[in-house]
Amino acid sequence: MIWGVLLFTFITAIGLSVRSYLEHLKLQLLARLSIVLTFVVILMAVISLFGYKLGVSSGLSVALFPMVILTMVIERVSIVWEERGGTQSLKVALGTLVAAVLCHLLMVWPPLVYFVFTFPGVLLCMSAVMVLMGHYRGYRLTELMRFRAMVER
Repeated sequence: MIWGVLLFTFITAIGLSVRSYLEHLKLQLLARLSIVLTFVVILMAVISLFGYKLGVSSGLSVALFPMVILTMVIERVSIVWEERGGTQSLKVALGTLVAAVLCHLLMVWPPLVYFVFTFPGVLLCMSAVMVLMGHYRGYRLTELMRFRAMVER
């Protein structure tokens, strides 16, 4: 229990530091959250690796983190329910469920697991791509198709 609290505190502090730095980059919300999540995964992997190498099994138990994530999802769905109603809230909850299932399927896919653990630097490259995507303020492809009639006139 104490190790879980210490790990939570350490990872949260590092995550808040990364988030504070990203605030200066003026990124959009999704890119900012993706980068913070990537750094949390990197920290958890490093802690698990050092825990394994040092023979400390407490570093491998991170059961507190899924509870935190579920709490955040519940909070977000609750806010959407209050602001936009039950139908939109259900859409958000189902979208989150689909995203979680897809992420789980990706995370247990052996070639991807091998690739990420063999080349952990690829996560930093993904963070760089997310920073670039977060700075994009242009049109989405759906908007280009939607307003095509205006361009053709």
